[in-house]
Order: sequence, then C-alpha cells, then structure tokens
Amino acid sequence: MTLPRILPLLGAAALSFLTLAPTIQPVQAAEGAQYSAKLTTSLEGTRVASDTLWRCAGSECTASRATARPAIVCAHAAREFGKLEGFAFQGKAFDEAEMTKCNAKAH
Repeated sequence: MTLPRILPLLGAAALSFLTLAPTIQPVQAAEGAQYSAKLTTSLEGTRVASDTLWRCAGSECTASRATARPAIVCAHAAREFGKLEGFAFQGKAFDEAEMTKCNAKAH
C-alpha cells in the first residue's frame, strides 16, 4: 500500500478510537464489588476462594470479579468461609432456596 491509500484508513481508525474512548472509562469506573457475602463469623483481610479474591472486614466480604457463575462463586465462598448468612451478586440478594444450595458446600 502506498502512503496516500493508508492515510484514510489511519484517519478512520483514529476517529473510531476517539468516538469509542469516552465509553470505556465509565465501565472501568463502575467496576467495584460485584459480589458480597455476609459471614456468620468475623474475618479480616483478604482470602482466595477458588479463583476469586475476597476482601473481608468483620462479617462482610466483597469481591470485584470472578470467572464462575454467581451460584458457584457462592458455593466456593461457603466452602472457604463456612456457612453464609447472605450472598448477593450485583446488589441482588440470593433467596432462601439459593442460600440453602450455596451453604450445602459449607464446612
């Protein structure tokens, strides 16, 4: 390709980037605690349950991301922390049936 033929492609690529760039930042800024677990005991610091990094303070633990479905993340948390009083994904709390299934893995 010659330079005159490449310039329009570079211009289009730059324009695309400039158009999409403002949409990337809000997604990164919104990234926070996706998961929350209420423990029956108190725990401080960080722990890893399966492949999820949890930050705990008192009886509350939060995680920002995981690679598994929320039900599996809950079961892994119960296995690591013991029976959970509550669990939520993106602010939506698990109901009683989901918690019973989650806590079946607790030690």
